[in-house]
Amino acid sequence: MDLEIPKLDQQVAGMSTYLYRSFAPAAGPEFSLYVGYYDHQTQGKTIHSPKNCLPGAGWETLESRQSQVVAGGKYVPVNRYMIQNNGQRALGFYWYQGRGRVWASE
Repeated sequence: MDLEIPKLDQQVAGMSTYLYRSFAPAAGPEFSLYVGYYDHQTQGKTIHSPKNCLPGAGWETLESRQSQVVAGGKYVPVNRYMIQNNGQRALGFYWYQGRGRVWASE
């Protein structure tokens, strides 16, 4: 199911466009996918790191580390991020891509 990010949050994040979708498989836990696209970066319109925005939204970091996943037949670095808010826990993975490269560092 496609989800919508509120307009004010879109303005804060500054993305050009995005995909935000929730999946509820018959077997396994529900999960969501967010992809933000920035057609160019300027002052006030740059990549928005979960390390900055999630704590500002009330989420507490339980664990943060780099990990490796296989994509396109090779290992790429990603961030593994365990968070909690009001008794709810979430595990997230995020990375950045651009100009044919994948990196985990902000």
